[in-house]
Amino acid sequence: MKPNYLISHVVVLLTFMMWSQVSIAQVDDWKLVREDEGIKVFSRIGETSSIKEIRITCSVKSSMEHLESFLSDVPKYADWVYKCDTSLLLKQISNTEIIYYITLNFPFPMTDRDLVIHSKHSIDSLGVYRSHSAASTEFPTKASDFIRISQFESTWEISPQSDGTLYIDYFAHSDPGGDLPAWLINMAIDQGPYHTMKQFIEQLEKGSVE
Repeated sequence: MKPNYLISHVVVLLTFMMWSQVSIAQVDDWKLVREDEGIKVFSRIGETSSIKEIRITCSVKSSMEHLESFLSDVPKYADWVYKCDTSLLLKQISNTEIIYYITLNFPFPMTDRDLVIHSKHSIDSLGVYRSHSAASTEFPTKASDFIRISQFESTWEISPQSDGTLYIDYFAHSDPGGDLPAWLINMAIDQGPYHTMKQFIEQLEKGSVE
């Protein structure tokens, strides 16, 4: 074996080993912070923020067709998104891409928040639903009685299972802005996502039965 080839082979091998270790470490970073009614909530500190990221896993009884329709019905988000008072579709870019607006009711004496979100989704050849949503600046007008959330990102990955259920893997990270310290936000970081997912499952399965 030539020396140069041997060196290249070793470099590739070491790179792969390092990448594998980093990937495993990233997975292991998630800490289970709540488990109730089949809903598991994990959290971890992100790479660029002291506010924790959230991951939720659970299963739901529904068809993929019904779930896609349910997640596309923006005006009904206020029925299941935790503390959401308003949910309005601002722009329908395509059947799989939208921009929408929501308001969130924060406890007194904190100021309520609002947020403009750009969202895309797709379903691959295996029937797996994936979506990515992020805060948008396309509609910059801000209501005076709200603080605009400018940092938000979420993803859904939903996979059909052999027993007819759908397995949900949800990720979210958001900075509510204002003067709230990270330690205070992190204290209750699991509350909103857990209750949102619980209400999401209840509403989705209710619609599936009907």
